[in-house]
Amino acid sequence: MNVPKTTKSRAADYTAPLPKLPPLSVDLDSALTFDQAVEALKYLFFSHWGLMRVIAGTIIRIPEIETKVFLAHSLYLHAEIAGATRRRLIELRVRDSKLREIPHTISVVSNELLYSDSAAEFVFGYSVLVADLVERQTQYAQRTSRLLDRPSVAIMRRFTPDLEEVADWLETARAAYVAIESESHLFETHIAAVLKTRALDCKPSPVLRQNSRGPYQRTYECSRDGRFALFHQSRLYSTSDGLQKVPDDQYGADRLELARVQRDEIDAIETFANVLFDLDDAPFELVEQLARFVEDEARHVEAGHAMLANLGYDPFELPCSIIGINVRAAMPPILAFAQLNIFGELNIVSRLNVLAQQAYARDDHLIGKAFDFVHADELTHVRRGRKLLIEMAPGENPADVEENARRFAARRLAEEGVLGEEYALALTRRQVGDLMGE
Repeated sequence: MNVPKTTKSRAADYTAPLPKLPPLSVDLDSALTFDQAVEALKYLFFSHWGLMRVIAGTIIRIPEIETKVFLAHSLYLHAEIAGATRRRLIELRVRDSKLREIPHTISVVSNELLYSDSAAEFVFGYSVLVADLVERQTQYAQRTSRLLDRPSVAIMRRFTPDLEEVADWLETARAAYVAIESESHLFETHIAAVLKTRALDCKPSPVLRQNSRGPYQRTYECSRDGRFALFHQSRLYSTSDGLQKVPDDQYGADRLELARVQRDEIDAIETFANVLFDLDDAPFELVEQLARFVEDEARHVEAGHAMLANLGYDPFELPCSIIGINVRAAMPPILAFAQLNIFGELNIVSRLNVLAQQAYARDDHLIGKAFDFVHADELTHVRRGRKLLIEMAPGENPADVEENARRFAARRLAEEGVLGEEYALALTRRQVGDLMGE
């Protein structure tokens, strides 16, 4: 095709042959005004942020491992959507100061989920709010200007399919839960009524559990799947605890131990989620990073479960340690984070890399790849963890935070009857890491 040079003035030439390309859009109209688009995006941002907090405050009391891991992944999805939407709002001239606190009209709906009486009720109530967000995001993409508001449309198109997958999982889970807890579906009706009355600002509103029961108190007691045998004295695994298949070499023993460590990072999911929930006045940027930590630990739990299955074990036959969450659940959020990040993750990161390389050397590529990815995650946590501690405790010396975490953990070990407090205080950082794990 002969295209004349454009470096100098010239007359238009309408006779030159041109490819028949799709035309540029000339449609500037849309159902939403600029201000309406901004308000709709703000609603989505605050709704996803609110669900992040609610899921974080609930995970510790969910027993079924499938639901616990699913909610950890969902928490991160809400964080991703909220983060992308927040950045778009700032582009649309919304001041950061206007995005610092979830409006009561939005938080009161999501917070009602905190008062669910079981995992089944939570699943039913949560499914209502997910379905509402799917509908709102779909409608937004259809009603805003696809030309003028293309970045917002891209956010909706990117994340709505993922949110629809969440809705599909919840639909399956609802059928599973109602089969054993027939009244749980009533909470769905309750949440739907709360959502409707708040959205339309109509009365009378349903009686809220959060009003009749008082302020929500996150539990310090973890729930675990009934298929697991539990032990709370340590994370020191024995390969002879009733196993029919015991490794007879050091590599096999280390591989089994670290696979179990990953499976038992249920503790880490709960700890990071607790920290996110307990820091109720933290800026969104901080909780967004904590949500990623929760997501990573959920993948590690699934990876550990899969590795154990691939090694020929029934993962549910291997006892699950709960010492980590027993100690950390009652700790202040900053100290709980420091204890896990400094004493747990820092202690395990080098072992993961060593085992990954040993696996590759033995052509055990499936295990090598798994530990390679987990090692990369944990190394990232160690590097980011110090920065997050500084953000969580501005003005405090990180060394002082570490020492306070060590002392608080020693006291908790004594309260749990694991060790005497003085003995626990004498342990090195590595010994504490070996004892409590992640």
